[in-house]
Amino acid sequence: MSEQFDGSTSNRRMLIDPMLISALILASFVAAGVVFSHLKFYAVNPLTFNSLLLKVALVAYNIGWILLTVGPLYIGLSLVWGRRRPLRRLVIVALLWPIAVLVLHAILRVQDGEWFFGYIKVNPILFVTEVVLPVVLLGISRYSKD
Repeated sequence: MSEQFDGSTSNRRMLIDPMLISALILASFVAAGVVFSHLKFYAVNPLTFNSLLLKVALVAYNIGWILLTVGPLYIGLSLVWGRRRPLRRLVIVALLWPIAVLVLHAILRVQDGEWFFGYIKVNPILFVTEVVLPVVLLGISRYSKD
């Protein structure tokens, strides 16, 4: 017998999960494509800087782009395996990177006296990881809570 969609939560979840999984895996591949095509911009060694504050910010920066690249894939595969709990961490995955970037820019502004957002004009594709993917992941997080 085939089940019909009756609007119940369990049937709705069965229809939503494939879309969530696909969107999360696609987001991860998009992030990986941007990151690995501009690896020099993302892979920054914090130990090469003197300021402790800058080192800590760069560690968060590195963790942020790694999470943005791998996190959605892990969460999507967790849904495939029937585990919904990692979906709760999607907000952290979405926000750590842009927050780390803003903190890093603020530190550099205080130290050097100027904002460093010119790289977006040179490489507009970086806007995808700076703004677009975090907004999409927050939307997926919100959509999955309904």
